[in-house]
Amino acid sequence: MTTTPPTLAIPGQLLGPASRYQPGPGTHLHEANLYASLLGQVHVSQPARAPGPAKRLTKITPAPAPAELPTISVSAPRFSSTSSSGAAAGSGSGEGSRRLKMKREVLPEVGNTVLCRVLRITPRQAVVAILVCGDTVLDAEWQGLIRVQDVRATEKDRVRIYESFRPGDIVRAEVISLGDQTNYYLSTAKNELGVVLAVSEAGNTMQPVSWKEFRDPETGATELRKVAQPQPHRVRFALQEQIFSPKHVASCFDGLTMSATATMAVASTGTLTTTAQTTHCCPKCGFGADLPPFEETQAALLSAQKQIADLQAQVRLLNQKASAAVDRWADYEDELAKLRSQLDSLQQQPHQQQSLPTPPSSAAGLPSPSPSRASFLTTSAANRISALLSRKSPPAPQQQQQQQQQQQQQQQIHLAPHSPPLSAQLAPADEGNLLAALSREQALRREAEGRLSQTSREVEELSASLFEQANEMVAAERRARAALEARVGELERREADKRRRLDRLERAVGRVERVRGVLQEMDRAAVVGVGVGGKRQSG
Repeated sequence: MTTTPPTLAIPGQLLGPASRYQPGPGTHLHEANLYASLLGQVHVSQPARAPGPAKRLTKITPAPAPAELPTISVSAPRFSSTSSSGAAAGSGSGEGSRRLKMKREVLPEVGNTVLCRVLRITPRQAVVAILVCGDTVLDAEWQGLIRVQDVRATEKDRVRIYESFRPGDIVRAEVISLGDQTNYYLSTAKNELGVVLAVSEAGNTMQPVSWKEFRDPETGATELRKVAQPQPHRVRFALQEQIFSPKHVASCFDGLTMSATATMAVASTGTLTTTAQTTHCCPKCGFGADLPPFEETQAALLSAQKQIADLQAQVRLLNQKASAAVDRWADYEDELAKLRSQLDSLQQQPHQQQSLPTPPSSAAGLPSPSPSRASFLTTSAANRISALLSRKSPPAPQQQQQQQQQQQQQQQIHLAPHSPPLSAQLAPADEGNLLAALSREQALRREAEGRLSQTSREVEELSASLFEQANEMVAAERRARAALEARVGELERREADKRRRLDRLERAVGRVERVRGVLQEMDRAAVVGVGVGGKRQSG
């Protein structure tokens, strides 16, 4: 009794025996019977036959193989909505074969590339909704997780989720694990994986400018993302042959439903040019890069180390100069303290001179004091002006007492018993000289302070620039060292492969030698046997 398969099937429904049909998409075999795995329409496709009449055989041939069985398959109901477009291309068996070619993935599997939308982010992971698996728009949104250790392949400890994804971003990722019962585990560690579409805070579609930045073309603001490397081919999302702008793609992702059948492709405004194959990967950004030869890398590393040593020597020299400047500053402070103590002693001088007797020669009014006395007054006035302009605190009491004693001794030496009175010394000419000395002292002090501040600024700027250069050189050396280590690791792996191949070849050569020895022994035994047989026949 022949049974006709149903036109519609539900999961678990019997379609027919395995002796009459071959299992197709949406079916499974159980105990010599075929059952439906999906809810949808049942299609039976006949096997292809060779065109033209069969040729007659004129020689003995083995028994012919059994005839091919028709294939039975179950397709989802959403494929039936394309019947109108399929009618334009063809009908009947052509439409059925076209539907069979449109095989889709019902659930994401490990290794599939998916497109998903970021729902929310946490410091440890990003929660996404999987919208597209391969070239198929999924009926339902499956939830997935992109953990912080799966964002990049290098420098995983420096990855920040908020610097890689934002809610609403469209991300291309790869399924690395089926995860738990509610979430798939996704990864964007490869160069071609990451954010493919992002919208700025102003609501504009941004364009990628580097491997970790998007830029708003209208406002010019940049935002951090884990950018996917552009692909030379367009990623198709569904069935129709249409290409949309990035803004249209952003609006379409918000309206994806279970009956979505439109095909969307991410098309960038610029020309996408990428290398077909990359053999090395940059340890800093993760993009593919061609490493220079080992000799050039070694020479660059040595030159960088030499430059770093030179910069360190310059930094040490600048530190020595800075310490010398600090020492000079301390000497200047000590000198100012001494001048301040001399000022205090000069303020006590009029009281001491009033007790001394006045010689008769002073009443007559000598024209000018002695040169030593004039020089002493000039230096004391300069010291007095310097002390008045000083901003430092007075010295310690013990040092001040010692300095006062020394100054009193000097004053006793300079003050002769016949020295003129103080009123005669402060003549109008001396006052003019004092004012001129005061102005010169002020100008010199301002100039010295300006030079000192300028020198301090230059030392600080030079130190900052040298430290920045040193940091840049150290970073460049680290990057070069990482590239060199990657190159050395690749060479070591190649060397290990060569050693394994040589071992296999040596073992093969040993086996050949043993076989050759066995064959030679067999030949010798055969020759000996032939000789013995000949002797017996002759006898």
